[in-house]
Order: sequence, then C-alpha cells, then structure tokens
Amino acid sequence: MVSRHLRVSLIALSGFATGFLAVSAMSLSARVLPRHHAAFAECADGYLQGLEECDDGNTISGDSCSATCTIEPCGDGQRNQYEECDDGNTVNGDGCSFQCELEFCGDFVLQEGEECDDGNKADGDGCSHICQFEGCGNGRVESGEQCDDGNVQNGDGCSVTCLWESICGDRVVNGREECDDGNALDNDGCSGVCMLETCGDGVRQSAEECEDGNTFDGDACDSLCRWPRCGDGRVNGAEQCDDGDTVSGDGCSASCQVETRCGNGIRERGETCDDGNRVSGDGCSGACRSERSR
Repeated sequence: MVSRHLRVSLIALSGFATGFLAVSAMSLSARVLPRHHAAFAECADGYLQGLEECDDGNTISGDSCSATCTIEPCGDGQRNQYEECDDGNTVNGDGCSFQCELEFCGDFVLQEGEECDDGNKADGDGCSHICQFEGCGNGRVESGEQCDDGNVQNGDGCSVTCLWESICGDRVVNGREECDDGNALDNDGCSGVCMLETCGDGVRQSAEECEDGNTFDGDACDSLCRWPRCGDGRVNGAEQCDDGDTVSGDGCSASCQVETRCGNGIRERGETCDDGNRVSGDGCSGACRSERSR
C-alpha cells in the first residue's frame, strides 16, 4: 500500500539533439494522493494529482514548474531559474544552446562564427581571444607579426612570415633599404636597389670619374672618386709634389715635380751650392754651381 506522504523526485526533460535526452537538474518534491482523491486535485497544493505534470506548492512561473503545474522545459521561450537563456528553440549556434546555456567564445563549444574554441580567451595558443585560428595568413595582425595580408606569399609587401618586405621604389623605407625615392633608377642619389649612392660604395655613378670601393687617396681613384691628376692638390702616384696648379716656377712644376730654386739659400737637388743669391764670382755662380778660385 502506497504511503500517503510518499515523496517522489520529478525530473523535467529538456529539449534534445542528436538523440540524447538532456536532463536539467530540477528536483521537485511532491506528495502523491491516493487515486480516490484525484477529484479534488488543485494546482499549487504540493500534491501531484490528476493531469498535473508537477506541483511545487506555488503558482509562480519561472521555477521549472509553471503556474498551471506544467513542466517548463528548455526551448519554451520562457527563461526559468535553472536556465541561463531560453530563445524558444533547442538549437545550438544561436547564442543560446540546446540546454539553455549561454554560448560564448571560450566555452569549449564550437559555435557558428567561431573557427576554434579552446575553452579560454587567451591569445598565443593557436586559438585567439575571439575564437579565430591564429597564424600568419589569417588576415589579422597578431603577436610577432608586422603585417598580415591574408596569404602566405612573398613579393606582395608582406612576407610568408608576416614581416614587412622591402619593395624598392614604393617610397617607403623598409627592411634593408637605405633610401626609397619612388623609382628603381641609379644616379639620382638613391640607387636602383634603394641604397644611398656615395663615393666608395663600389658602384660608379654618373658624377664619378672612378670608383674603387674606398675613399682613400694615394691609389688609382682618390677619395672624391676622381682620377688622380697633377694639380688636384693631392700627391698621387709618381708625383713629387702637387700645389694645386700646373704652373712651373713656384717650386712644383707643371708636371708635379719638385723644382730647384737657386738663390734661396737652400742647397737642393741639382745644386752644388746655394749662397742665397744668384750672383757669380762669389764662389757660387748664378746657377748655383761652385766656382773655382783663380
């Protein structure tokens, strides 16, 4: 014989997908009356009677047992206290799951619009904080990337490793470029490979007479990238002197050889004497030659 106050647990069945019953944890306590009391069934009296699906002793909806003593399931469009949401269906991917739980990035459930969901909102682990795959070529500039143009190709300004590429002639100085004047021409100060054009760079420009890759004097090409010549003010090659002109009679000849100056009091090459004058008969002739006494 059934006890008058037998307590039973009523489990509310929620909507289901893929053949599995999702059971939400609603445990309602009700007392079952003997069959001859069914005629006196009254919702909210705490007794499960007649056509009642549940009876939680009140006529308040939203607590999984409605005001009319019917079970409030997930998907009925009415959010009860055990549900995070209820959008009137039991479909995933619309913000409210088939179990009436809120769907969001980081909940470990792959929703519509998500490329991945690893259960967190951290970047740098392959799945970003907005649940999109991380990596070069996804069109989003992420940690360690300078650019991301949505592909993994070189030659389009953003490399296969998502770093800026140097494109000479784009007027943007990138990578190893020293300059970028918007063209790939030489002899305008910025070379065809976007390097500064200077004397000593090993590339002969139009304004240079020579280019030996250095800026030293005394070799075949001087520090200004000009051929060495007599009169340039630099002693080069076979020159004995270079006074910056090609005039003889000033101590350095027109061929940049040292000139002797008889009469300057200094015995120089080719002189046997120099007494500071160019008067003969005083022992040193006017040509700076020693005179024999008679």
